[in-house]
Amino acid sequence: MAKAPTYGNTRIDLAQPAVKPRVMPKPIIDEENAIPDKYQGDIIFNKAIYSRVDFNKKINAEFSELNNEQPPISVEEFFNLYNEIFFDIPKTGENSHSTIIESSLDYVDDYENPLEVVIRSKDIEIESLNRQLLVIQGELSSLQAATQEEEAQEAAEEAAAQAAQAAYEAEYGTNYVTNPLMSYSRLLANLDVMDSRNLLRKSKSKNQNDLRQAKEKEDGNVDTKNYNQWNAAIDKRAEGKVKDDLKDLISLTRSSIAAGNGWQI
Repeated sequence: MAKAPTYGNTRIDLAQPAVKPRVMPKPIIDEENAIPDKYQGDIIFNKAIYSRVDFNKKINAEFSELNNEQPPISVEEFFNLYNEIFFDIPKTGENSHSTIIESSLDYVDDYENPLEVVIRSKDIEIESLNRQLLVIQGELSSLQAATQEEEAQEAAEEAAAQAAQAAYEAEYGTNYVTNPLMSYSRLLANLDVMDSRNLLRKSKSKNQNDLRQAKEKEDGNVDTKNYNQWNAAIDKRAEGKVKDDLKDLISLTRSSIAAGNGWQI
């Protein structure tokens, strides 16, 4: 090697300046055909070269971490979050359940609450039942009026029957079945009936005479006697067939009175 010349105190180095080693760029890794870690056997190296356009298509060079855009929330995700914070949402006020209800009702114009459908159905049912109730009440009123009328009629008939019974007992006595009261004039009238029916054993005049004797001579000559009194008087004032005729007379008269048909036989 030649010795470097010197000029004064300055020495000139004739050697070549040091060259910095060239830094080779790192190879682009082919993700589809990765190079194995250990080189064993016959290895075929395939180097993928990308153009700028293909590189941009293949590699996302944007800073996605700094992007402020939020991905859209799906309906399912919304309701999942809504269910999670349901009880944390206030019932009223801003951003409350009331706000959600009002906004939804404003958006859904033809929304119909199922409860309102049930309420309308119940209202219709209640109206129908009220109409039926009015009909039943009308029928009940008519029935009550008919019942009251019937009861009034029965009461009137009962009162009339009681009045008739009282009048009957006043005329024939309370013991009219076995010992009724019988007047002399009515016995004479029944004696005529027996004569017309040919029921007398003796003449009508003979029977009339003995009947008059029984009235005048017994029990103070009173016109009306009970059956037992007439029977005792006839026993004393009549004899034979006349007594039998008069006994039949008072017996037939008593039977008619006891049956409620009055004195006439």
